[in-house]
Amino acid sequence: LVRTGIIPSTPDSYTAFCGKPGVEVIDLKPGASSTSVYVLKPGQSLFYEFCVKAIDVDFSVTLRTQGFGEAKEEPMVEPKRYKGGDIVRGSIGCGEFEKCFCAFFNNSYGWRAKTVAYRCSVVEGIAVGDGVRTTYGTGKIVGIRVGGEVEVELENWVLAGGSKVMCYLGSDHYTKI
Repeated sequence: LVRTGIIPSTPDSYTAFCGKPGVEVIDLKPGASSTSVYVLKPGQSLFYEFCVKAIDVDFSVTLRTQGFGEAKEEPMVEPKRYKGGDIVRGSIGCGEFEKCFCAFFNNSYGWRAKTVAYRCSVVEGIAVGDGVRTTYGTGKIVGIRVGGEVEVELENWVLAGGSKVMCYLGSDHYTKI
């Protein structure tokens, strides 16, 4: 399962994002790109989060497979241009077989250098769609953040207007069912 979301930018989004643990910064020269490769085992998930300092940059994630004589890449997160200050988060589950994912930042169209702060992590044993039991009731994981915190939509709570209740929980606050 692939899930990507954007948190709207604020004037200090990039600076605040850079203060998070595990953030790396890459500088993309005009016409350049950067690729990070992650090999996931069955049951693992890849979580990514990034923020472009200014202007914009393209981002995509591909599944790399070995064909006859050459590697092939299938888009898992379609290439999209993200503007400066937006914080983008997403996750991809591996499934039943080992897979190789490539996170790709692209500035090949740009004539100015771009700076991107990002962090990725691989987490075992949880995936979007899994059922969990929490102190607040049972629910379903609808997102996983870098670091392993989960976004859970509770099944037994409904707010006015039919809105669902979301919980943001660390690994010690839920049990997979």
